[in-house]
Amino acid sequence: MWWSRGASLPPLVTTGSQAPLNAGSMSDPNVRVLFGNDRVDDGIRSGGRLNVGTWFNPEQSWGIGASFIGLQNVASNYIASSPGSPLLARPFFDTSTKADNAEVIAQTGNVSGSVRARTTDSFIAGDVYMRNAMMFAPRRRFDFIYGYRYLQLSDSLDVFDHTLSTDPFNPFRPLGTTVDGHDQFRARNQFNGGQLGIMTERRAGIWSVSTMGKVSLGNMHETVVINGSNTVAVPAVGQFTSPGSLLAQPSNIGRYDQNVFAVVPEATINLGCQLTPRLRATFGYSIIYIDRVAQSGRQIDFAVDPTQFGTPTPGTAPTFRFQQNGFWLQGINFGLNYRF
Repeated sequence: MWWSRGASLPPLVTTGSQAPLNAGSMSDPNVRVLFGNDRVDDGIRSGGRLNVGTWFNPEQSWGIGASFIGLQNVASNYIASSPGSPLLARPFFDTSTKADNAEVIAQTGNVSGSVRARTTDSFIAGDVYMRNAMMFAPRRRFDFIYGYRYLQLSDSLDVFDHTLSTDPFNPFRPLGTTVDGHDQFRARNQFNGGQLGIMTERRAGIWSVSTMGKVSLGNMHETVVINGSNTVAVPAVGQFTSPGSLLAQPSNIGRYDQNVFAVVPEATINLGCQLTPRLRATFGYSIIYIDRVAQSGRQIDFAVDPTQFGTPTPGTAPTFRFQQNGFWLQGINFGLNYRF
């Protein structure tokens, strides 16, 4: 039973007044955010952790261990459609006017349409470590651990919009014209580093308490991929596809990589009950913190240069620059420990 900090999103879908001026933008006095402007993928998820190890000597003072943890992939989905009322829009900051603006998806007498958004999040981690006893007695022990750590945190954001022109007098978008847009942001963080820590155990009758605390230092390889496309179909004319939709434009579309130094501390405490001489049931709590990651929602530049809409020529915005934040996961675990 794990939960995480989740991912932070800017306002992506809004509704507001039907007035043509700034309808659905963040400056609309009646604006209401339907999706975004909040955290997603921060609910409870399931997962599993496997720990294995062996001692090299009968005294159990020197050994090796390894662990792997995998959590359930989580996703958030949002979909809305409208024949024109209520209004649907995708807000942005217009660099040409230096003011809030919005791409209208559905508006009475103008267009009908729909918008769909989806986020995903996945996490895996593993380590291999040496374990040396610093102090051990029949009912207690204190061990020093050191080794190698790997983890990967990946997430994505996709926004699809579809509009159908319902205005017979619009000279720029003839009646029946459809426009399909797709913004895609993907981020992956891969950590490789060394780790140091301690493990303790204390027993009293059938009960035991074990703790583990460690910190990993190493390289975080961050990858962000941004894609976007826009397809316009005009009746009796044809269909045209161009790069870029709204927040993914020729000015920021591409793949970006960087390596940064990262710190990953982790702590676990478990309460155990000896069921048989070799089998122990456990219940505990764990927390993992990553001091810097790149998540897809934070890579969005909300400023947009509308002069590049529908063209392959890059404009002045949006631009790309790595945006980082801390990330944590914590969970309650139920387990079985078999020793032989």
